Amino acid sequence: MSITAPVSTESRPRPIQYWTTVITVALGTFAVITSELLPVGLLNPIAEDLTVASGAVGQLISIASVVAGFSALLVTVLAGRLDRRTVLATMLGVLVVANVVSAVAESLVVLMAARVGVGVSVGGFWAIGASLVPRLVPKPQVPRATAIVFSGVSIATVIGVPAGTFLGDHAGWRSAFVAVSILGFIVLLGVLATLPRVPATSEASFGGIVRSLRIRAVRDVNLTTLLVVIGHFAAYTYVAPVLASSAGLPQSQLSSVLMVYGAAGIAGTFIVGALPVRYQRISLSATMALLALSILVIPLVDGLPAVIGVMALWGLAYGATPVGLQTWLLHSAPEYVEPASAIYVSLFQFAIAGGAIVGDSRSTGTSPRHCGPEEPWRPPPS
Repeated sequence: MSITAPVSTESRPRPIQYWTTVITVALGTFAVITSELLPVGLLNPIAEDLTVASGAVGQLISIASVVAGFSALLVTVLAGRLDRRTVLATMLGVLVVANVVSAVAESLVVLMAARVGVGVSVGGFWAIGASLVPRLVPKPQVPRATAIVFSGVSIATVIGVPAGTFLGDHAGWRSAFVAVSILGFIVLLGVLATLPRVPATSEASFGGIVRSLRIRAVRDVNLTTLLVVIGHFAAYTYVAPVLASSAGLPQSQLSSVLMVYGAAGIAGTFIVGALPVRYQRISLSATMALLALSILVIPLVDGLPAVIGVMALWGLAYGATPVGLQTWLLHSAPEYVEPASAIYVSLFQFAIAGGAIVGDSRSTGTSPRHCGPEEPWRPPPS
């Protein structure tokens, strides 16, 4: 007997609607992850405006990620028998409100409170949305649709952050939060318009979570995710002050560098998504090795061309990594998609927070607020 509740035949979208539905979920994933990581590119402007250390601003990511880690598990279980379309719409509503509060915040405390709402939205939307694709499209279309939805995570990391940085540089950091609020509201309307009714599954419980963890491959992918994501975000969260200190990169050039990183990341996302399943493990190993090499080299580069080259390799590697990890997970526990996805998202988010905390040792106590508009920020003398 199947333990997965199917989408009702009355509400399953017609073939012409499949890709509209899938793209809507992918846009929702893009919106929540962009909101979570937005402070990365705005680290220095926020710190300067609120007169706080850049390390303190970096903890905005930690707060959202820790809350998202708990939210992924709790929303999946506590949503009970609620229609999953209703759950996704609610998570997007929370996101919109949280980003509006962020945009008008006049203190770090208020901004941190708003990040709690972002964390609830990120964990709940990603965990539920990641498990829906096999129930929304015909079986032959599942691999392709899954790659599209999961690419929203990678593209948010490699395009959403640079775009927010660009907007923040030219219109102020608050405008970036306004923009993601508008995006979240548009996607909320799209979810209500395009998604069918999606009943809860019977494995969406704490018992289902425990049973999925008995699968060795699920444990393997979760451990790998934890290690890789901590390493990545320990470096990526503080890439702005590191590049300013080591390579003399001014804030005005940061958005351009992150755009290169983003373009390479999109290429990596879709290159790996197009590979046959039998090559996924080899490609994942290769991209993780390239990711580690890029992180080791970035503090050593000097000059804009070298920075761009290494950041492009870094983007290529990281753009491919989440898609490979998600694909590995789905093939490891096809009968426990929702609880396994909740665990994966939870660990992914805790790893982001852990990376931000580890990386904070390189930034805590420093502040860019004394820099001129074109001067690179450098740490004070010890």
